[in-house]
Amino acid sequence: MTVPVLSQEQFLEFLKSNGCKIVSDEYWNDYDTLVIEKDGINFTLKLEDKYFYPIVVAKCRDLGIDAPKDHLHSFYQHFTPNEPCYCNGLKPFNECHGKVH
Repeated sequence: MTVPVLSQEQFLEFLKSNGCKIVSDEYWNDYDTLVIEKDGINFTLKLEDKYFYPIVVAKCRDLGIDAPKDHLHSFYQHFTPNEPCYCNGLKPFNECHGKVH
């Protein structure tokens, strides 16, 4: 199994392609943090070399955008297997997209 991960550049590009923009980088040097904006609301993003699926899914949920499918799948598989599936199905994840074939 491959653990889904995005590099810093890939994650920033993903966020930009989903309507986010960098509004401030004044904290970049002191705190390794960017301020990003989506729909008039500001969020902070801690700069890391890599972003693994729990962080990607959490930040995407904060921003109200869909996380990449492979990140979302791994998140549900490890953290919410009994929650309703991310496909908006009526079955829990482990009986829907998480079902082992």
